Amino acid sequence: MIDFRPMAEGDVDLVARWLGHDHVRAWWGEPATRDSIAAKYGPRIRSESPTEMFIVTADGGEVGMIQRYRSVDHPDYVTSIAPSGVDASGSAGIDYLVGEPGRIGKGLGSTLIAAFTDKLFAELEEIERVLVTPQAANVASCRALEKAGYERLWVGMLDSDDPSDSGEAALYAKERPTSNAPASSDEPS
Repeated sequence: MIDFRPMAEGDVDLVARWLGHDHVRAWWGEPATRDSIAAKYGPRIRSESPTEMFIVTADGGEVGMIQRYRSVDHPDYVTSIAPSGVDASGSAGIDYLVGEPGRIGKGLGSTLIAAFTDKLFAELEEIERVLVTPQAANVASCRALEKAGYERLWVGMLDSDDPSDSGEAALYAKERPTSNAPASSDEPS
């Protein structure tokens, strides 16, 4: 069973350990020291930033992290995806990782992405689309998004100086599901 709990200050060491693993470090592109993690994620954990951080649990154990943010709250994100021509209005972004090496390559990534996307749509009613920009060479991440129902819209260079955005990016999107509510009985059939 997948679940998500808000990240806490006590999770900094765990996240630093995950970011230090080769399978994460290759794509995440940031230092994995406790101090750098505390400096970057501390404001998010304390709700001083609009980005929300969560620890992913599966089968009772902590296995990764995921974050979400409204595009409107991050003009730098909107600027970074501008080369794609995709309109970011009404969207949110997510970033994620499966940190435990023994849990990669077993379908956990696509399961957590799908579950978190459902959670995001349920909790953020104004969001119409979720956008994600993994590096195009990160085949595992791209495949996890596709298995979670995301569609690849574009591949190219982002307008970003973030180390995790180096190289070609693949822009994926998932639209809010439409309601399957039955038509009103007073409409002609």
